[in-house]
Amino acid sequence: MPPVVVAVAETRPLSARILRELKCAICASHASGFHFDAQSCSACAAFFRRTVVLDKAYQCQSKETPYACKVHYQEPKSCRACRFSKCLKAGMDKNCEFPFQLLTASFVSRCL
Repeated sequence: MPPVVVAVAETRPLSARILRELKCAICASHASGFHFDAQSCSACAAFFRRTVVLDKAYQCQSKETPYACKVHYQEPKSCRACRFSKCLKAGMDKNCEFPFQLLTASFVSRCL
């Protein structure tokens, strides 16, 4: 008697399977969804949120080719100016609403 082959269906919902295959438009890491209107990972979303909420201004580290630094999740110290620039190019919107609790003084003091 031949062995019985049983097909096992994927148990995760379709949206979870699709998200697993998405890449962050900024650093090419695994995207956790759409943050601030752009497909991105949680780290890039948090970086964008901190930059906008704290009104940060960064200078590109590259002298030869400004705003052409490599931004990749395997590069631990990527240029913040180039990362923020890629966030904007990916479609992140500075005018998206931020949750109220993120705008409190305790949040701002923790992020300085």
